[in-house]
Parts: sequence; C-alpha cells; structure tokens
Amino acid sequence: MNPSISIVLCTYNGAKFLREQLDSLMRQTMPAFEIIVRDDASTDTTWEFLNDYARRFSSMKISRNENNQGFMRNFALALQEAQGDYIAYCDQDDIWTDDHLEVLMNLIADKDLAVGNALLIDEKAHSMGFSLREEFRYNNVAENEIDKLYPIFYRQSVYQGASMLLTKSLKESLLPFPEGLAFHDVWTAAMACCKSGINDTDRIITLYRQHGKNVTSHRKPSIFRELKMRHHVTFSPDRIYLHDALRERIQPMSPALDEFLRDWMWYYLHAKRKSYHFRAFCHRFRRYKKIYTSKDFRYFCLRALQALVTPAFK
Repeated sequence: MNPSISIVLCTYNGAKFLREQLDSLMRQTMPAFEIIVRDDASTDTTWEFLNDYARRFSSMKISRNENNQGFMRNFALALQEAQGDYIAYCDQDDIWTDDHLEVLMNLIADKDLAVGNALLIDEKAHSMGFSLREEFRYNNVAENEIDKLYPIFYRQSVYQGASMLLTKSLKESLLPFPEGLAFHDVWTAAMACCKSGINDTDRIITLYRQHGKNVTSHRKPSIFRELKMRHHVTFSPDRIYLHDALRERIQPMSPALDEFLRDWMWYYLHAKRKSYHFRAFCHRFRRYKKIYTSKDFRYFCLRALQALVTPAFK
C-alpha cells in the first residue's frame, strides 16, 4: 500500500495566481490523497476559486477563517487537519513541476524532511535565470545534521517551505507552533535537524514566483550586494524564540545540540557589544563554511570585510 500524502495550502487574496498552482497540484505523477486548503478571510475571489475546484476534485478539503488569523496561525491550523503519512507544504502563488511529490517521496528515505530546489520565476511565469540554491550559494552541504543548523541560526534558512515534504511524526513535534516565530519552514527545518534529519536535492521541483506581494522575496545573487547587508537574521527576535523552542521541545537533548545552542547563545549575547566585535568576527570566521554554505573565497573575503566594518546589531 502506497503511503498517503497530504498537501497543506494556505490562501489569502491569491486569486491572481491560484489557478496555475491548483492545476499543477492536480497534475502530480504521485497524487496526494487530500489537499487541505485554509483561506484566511480573503476579500478577493479566492474563495470562489476554491469552491469551484472543491466541487470538481473530491480530494480538496477547503475551510475559511471568519477573521484574518495571520500567516503563521493560519498555517498551523491547516497543518493540524492533515491526516497523511507525509505532508507537503504549498504556497498559493507558485507552480509545482509534475513530479514534485514523486521526487520528494523518493528522496526522503529514513529522514523526517525532504527538500527540493526552486527556480525563481516572474509574475508571468518566465524564468529569472537562477534557483534558490544559487541565490543562497548553497554548494557546501553539511553531512552532520547539527551542522545544518548553522545557516539557519547565523544567516538564513536554505530550506524553502514550498519545496518540503515532512513525516507525520515531525508534524506532531512541530505543533503547536511556538509563539514568536516568523516562518513555519524555519521551524520545520530546525526541528528536522534535531530529529532524524534532512535529505535535500538541487533538482528543481518548484517554480517560485516573485511579485510585489510575496511574504518573502528574492533577487539575483550578487557578491557585491553582500557588503550592504547587516546580520539582521542573527539578531532577529525570531532566532532567540527558535533557540528557546528547541531547548523546550527537544528532550533529551544530545551533547552536540546542547553545545551548538550554547555556542550560538554566546554569540547572540556578545556580538552586540562593541568591545566583543573582533571576538564575534573570529567566532564567525572559524565557522565560515558551515554558516555560509559556500566554498567561494571571494565571497568569504567580502563577508569577512562586512563583519569587520559593519555593526552586527542595531
């Protein structure tokens, strides 16, 4: 018997691109047994679109919030409804390749999470010429699961929610979502690193649309733009909430995870202080390849210069 897959899709005023995404879900070579769609009180024609598809496809289960709950709360509510052995996250404005679910199911093996790559496209679904992995300069993949936490905590997560497939057991560990977290996919990836791990691939399985209303947006990678950036992710309140949530949820905690969290907390507390600026730079320097997932020496040089000449916190 084939394992069951649930797709979890949250919508809010997404009528402009929703039809293309829903059509791509229906073309999957490995179909999902249910598509959970939760609308967050849209004011456009999104709800009408959903009702039309639900009438034509019995696998679609739609519901609507009476009042707008916000992105994270709405996603948590939708995830609670998923009954499959595996759950795939889905965004309303993307397009899946026909083998999206099949690639992830073949990839996940004994891990808790499988993640594919995404090609960035514009509003008209034309390729922007680069993938998320290219933007993240993700070419130095850590083999150790705890090491995969470095970019998540020190920089930004390289794992996109819309290209994820997770196990039911990981879903149960994620809920309820901790207060204070900004993105469900960051929480999912961090928890997976602390559980049985992540399998990922550079194969394109998602066409990731960029437009003026994305929750997150991306631009073509430029090594010269790096100097303009601050360490905003490192010191975002989101990461301290993530740290605290892992401390609370992961019991018993492995020595390696405990050491990582203590190490990051030292950096979080001290790099804000001018007197520790150089020591904080040395801290990141020693962990360069783990943090930036890159072997590009030019990229390292610019990052090092950034760390020395720009404030790490404001």
